[in-house]
Amino acid sequence: PSSRIPFQSTENTVAAGKLSSPWEVGITTLAPWPHGTKVSKHQYDRRIAEWLASGRSPSFGATEAELSIAELLVAFNQATVYQDVQNLPSGGVCLYNADWRSMPEREDITFYGIPVKQFVAATGTKGKLRDYVANMVYVGALAYLLDIPLEWLDEALDHHFKGRRKLVESNMRVIQAAYNWS
Repeated sequence: PSSRIPFQSTENTVAAGKLSSPWEVGITTLAPWPHGTKVSKHQYDRRIAEWLASGRSPSFGATEAELSIAELLVAFNQATVYQDVQNLPSGGVCLYNADWRSMPEREDITFYGIPVKQFVAATGTKGKLRDYVANMVYVGALAYLLDIPLEWLDEALDHHFKGRRKLVESNMRVIQAAYNWS
């Protein structure tokens, strides 16, 4: 899949900086196998080994000309958003809760405000579960922006919830709503 985020190149896009980890490399070529399988664990171990062998370089052997570094910030915490946005490199993208009263301003990054409160309220979720629902709102928006097939998310949730379809379906409804909104 290709990315809907305006990165310079979607061929070799790498998330770099504080959010960087080996499994984020090649974000536009996400694995077609379900999370937690032998194949996915093997691929994860392989990428970790490559990352360590490269001196923890985000390029994993790609030439500078082939590599485009972009950073994506998903701002969950209003208390740290000013510092987080300040650390975001030029050309980065920030997803944030549009219900927050204030946000830092920078002209060199792209901001996407998501009405998280609206989505959470629509589920009728109460108490501590509201934070989990909010996370799924961000997942839906990211799936749209990064062009991640919803089937992959369903498979990952099915694995995470050990086949408990009621939990998977309730999370997928939130993801689908945020995806459609995006």
